[in-house]
Amino acid sequence: MTSLIDSEKKRAVKKAFHTIEGKILTTGLFLICGAAAFLIIISFIYKDIAGKLLTVIGTHLLSGRAGGISIGLNSNLPEWLIIITATSIDSLVVFVLYPLFVLSYRRYFKPKFLRSVIDRSVDAAQKSHSRVRKYGMIGLLLFVWFPLHMTGPLVGSILGFMIGLHTAVTLVIVISGTFLAVLSWVYLFKNLITLTGRYSFYIPLGVIIIAVSLLVFLRLRKKKPSPETQDTSEKQ
Repeated sequence: MTSLIDSEKKRAVKKAFHTIEGKILTTGLFLICGAAAFLIIISFIYKDIAGKLLTVIGTHLLSGRAGGISIGLNSNLPEWLIIITATSIDSLVVFVLYPLFVLSYRRYFKPKFLRSVIDRSVDAAQKSHSRVRKYGMIGLLLFVWFPLHMTGPLVGSILGFMIGLHTAVTLVIVISGTFLAVLSWVYLFKNLITLTGRYSFYIPLGVIIIAVSLLVFLRLRKKKPSPETQDTSEKQ
C-alpha cells in the first residue's frame, strides 16, 4: 500500500513538471543555479563588487527590495547593477514560488517547507482580489508597482492567477511592475542620499529596522487570538 502511494506521488510530480508551471519552476531553479555560479566566478575576479552584491542580496531577502536598494546605493554600486539585481531577485522568487502555489492549488503536490510563505501571500492576495479584479491587468500592474507591504511580485502573481489571467500574461505584468517599482525605489533613495549627505548611512539601517519591526508586529498580531476566539474559549 505504501509503495502504491509513493508511486502515485512520483507520477503526480512527474506530471506536474510537464505543465507550464512546472517548466517555469524548472527555469527558475536553473536561473538560480546560474546566478550562484556567476557570483562565485566574479568573487575571484571582482572580490569587492561580489561582497557588496552578496550584502545587497541578503538584505533584499531579509527586509525587502527597499533595504537592498538602499544598501546598494550606499555601497556605491552602479545604479544599473542595483536595478538588475533587485529585479532579478524578485523575479526569481516568483519563478519558484508562483509555480509551487499553482501546482499545490491543483493538488499535484504540497511543499510543506513553504506552506507558511504561500499561505500568507494567498491571504494578502484575497484581501485585494476584488479591487484588482475590477481593473484587470492595469490593476495588477499598479498593485505590484505600488510600494506597500504585501503588494509585491509574489502576491501579485497569485492575484493574477485568482483573476484568471494566463500564466504568461501574469508573469509579464508582474515582472514589468517589479521593474517599475525598483526604478521608483532607486530614484527615491538616490534623492534621499543626496539630501542627507553624510548621514545617508542611516537610511538602509532605518529601512531594515522598520521592515523587521513590521514583520515581528505582524507575526505577533497573527498569533494573538481574536476577541471572538477568546469568548468562545471562555464559554467552553
